[in-house]
Amino acid sequence: MQHLYDPAYQNQSLALRTTAALDKLADVFKTLLWESQKEHQLSPLQQKLLIFVASHKPEENTVSNLVQEFNLTKATVSDCISTLVSKKWLSKQLNHKDNRRFYIELTAQGEEKLKGLTDFSEPLQKALAQDSEENLKELYKSLYNLLGRLNQPQLATLNRSCLDCQAYRSDPLNYAFCMQLRVQLPPENRRLDCPEYIPKK
Repeated sequence: MQHLYDPAYQNQSLALRTTAALDKLADVFKTLLWESQKEHQLSPLQQKLLIFVASHKPEENTVSNLVQEFNLTKATVSDCISTLVSKKWLSKQLNHKDNRRFYIELTAQGEEKLKGLTDFSEPLQKALAQDSEENLKELYKSLYNLLGRLNQPQLATLNRSCLDCQAYRSDPLNYAFCMQLRVQLPPENRRLDCPEYIPKK
C-alpha cells in the first residue's frame, strides 16, 4: 500500500516530499500546543478559542462561526465554550437582533488569563526569521496559493482572506489592490485573516 509515511513512496516526487514536510510542521504545531497546555492548563482548542475570541469582532464569535473557523463539530465547540464559561474566562452575550443567538465574549478574568499565555508559535517564528526575506516571500506565496486551492468546508476554511474579499482587486499585469486599505498587495502582503475583510455579496 502506498502511503505518505512510506519513505520509498515519499521520495518519488517533490510534491510528496513537500507534503511530508508539511506533515512534520503539523507535528511541530501539535507539540508546541501540547507543551503550552502543560504550562497553562488549557487544551490546544481552549487556547486557540480564547485567543480567537479576544482578537475578533463580536459578530464573528458565534458558535456557528467558530465551528466553521476550526472545522469542528458544533458539540466539540459548544463543550469547549461551556468549559471556558464555567471557568469564568468567557461569557455568552445575547444577540439583541436575534434572541436565539448569542456572541461569545472574553471576561475580565479571561483577559487576565490571556495575558499569561505565551505565544506557542515563537520557536517556529524564530526558525523562520533565520531565513532570507526573499525565501520567506516565496514560501508565504506558495503556502497562500496552496491554502487557496484547499479552501473548502471541512478542509482549510479561509473565512476572512483576500481570496474572497469584496475589496480585493487583481489583474495579470499589476499587483493586487485592496480598495478598503487603498494599498497595493504584493503576494507576500495578502492576508489570511484580515480585520478589514468585507464579504462578497
